[in-house]
Amino acid sequence: MENFLLPKSLLFNDSSKPPIIQGIKEWQERHKVEDYKIGYNRVALITGITGQDGIYLTAMLLSPLFMAPFVYQVHGIVRKNSASLPILINLQETLERQQGRKVSLTLHYGDVTDPHFMQQTIHSVKPDEIYNFAAQTHVQHSFFMPSHTIDVNFKGLVNICQAALSLSFAYQRSVRIFHASTSEMFGQTTAQQSDSLMGESFPFNPASPYAVSKIASYYLVRYYRSVYQMRISTAISFNHESPLRHESFVTRKITKGVARIKLGIQEKLLVGNLYAKRDWGHARDFVRGFWIINNQELVKGVRNDSGIDSRQPFEDYVIATSWSMPVLDFLQEAFKKAGFGQLQLMRDNGYEQLCSGERVLAKVDPKFLRPGEVPMLRGDPSKIESELGWKAEIQIEGLMDEMLEYDEQVAKLEMLVRERAKL
Repeated sequence: MENFLLPKSLLFNDSSKPPIIQGIKEWQERHKVEDYKIGYNRVALITGITGQDGIYLTAMLLSPLFMAPFVYQVHGIVRKNSASLPILINLQETLERQQGRKVSLTLHYGDVTDPHFMQQTIHSVKPDEIYNFAAQTHVQHSFFMPSHTIDVNFKGLVNICQAALSLSFAYQRSVRIFHASTSEMFGQTTAQQSDSLMGESFPFNPASPYAVSKIASYYLVRYYRSVYQMRISTAISFNHESPLRHESFVTRKITKGVARIKLGIQEKLLVGNLYAKRDWGHARDFVRGFWIINNQELVKGVRNDSGIDSRQPFEDYVIATSWSMPVLDFLQEAFKKAGFGQLQLMRDNGYEQLCSGERVLAKVDPKFLRPGEVPMLRGDPSKIESELGWKAEIQIEGLMDEMLEYDEQVAKLEMLVRERAKL
């Protein structure tokens, strides 16, 4: 049961090691690159470490077969009320059993919106790399709490950058900062743009307070990079999922609901817009891309078989799969994989419902329809593919299979707990 909460994709091994890491040691010897930390402890600070991306990145950085020749110490910032902290602790214990040694994971309890806490933490940890995942990420919630969304997403980043800047002045330490952003910045598209792939130069047109907060943060990154020559970059990430995705996001809501309906512990699933199309990838692929983006000068040096040009400013990258699927297709495919047949879409009181024969499996609930719905988001990853060699590897079929398998295990455990409670 203690390993049950960890998805299979969370465990990184040597067989999936990126080629870019495999060739680093020989490259370093060829080009006499001595100022890049290789072969001894590198320190990473992850904000939002208990979220999906924070947990996957932690698993990757603390997997020595995957990351060698790098050896990481990981520090994470955690809010005291984090519901997913047990998963992170379980990951730490699992890695320690596998490796037969303690892994270097240190947690700091606080909030990125507190400038004094961020200053104290960053000066204490002295990180080589910062990964900023701390955010209010729920688009629908941002309509009801716009001030909180701005505080966390924009002011939190200000606090991180200011603390890192003061660290560089005080200790002459240069810190790489990765900032996770979102395709929601692209927002509403015109009819002419509706089938376009969205790359780094695609215009922003925000349709939510969440998107506005992320656009402000995007320009803040550019400001610190331009004015202070900080090594900081933004990843404009399209949707990426996993069994650790929060169930308020539609993919996890669907796979969890389908598993519970299959086992008879839920009657039907309530959903929002069935026709929104999204570019869905796997979080495991994306965190690999995040590391590559935050080490882009190294990656470019290895790929070009040249030294590191530290004068070149960091760049921002779209990270996506370029595949897209409507929510309706994801919903139907999930029910098919769970063994439901004769699926048909019907209407009741003006809203769609998905049925299997006469049984209603899912229906649209207007409370999940948000204002300013973005109809389609599909990314153009050609820049990161050509310049940094990153490419999505896990197809949506494999992603869906893993999420359904995981959520069926969760549902079975729930049934077991209920049965034991009756005894």
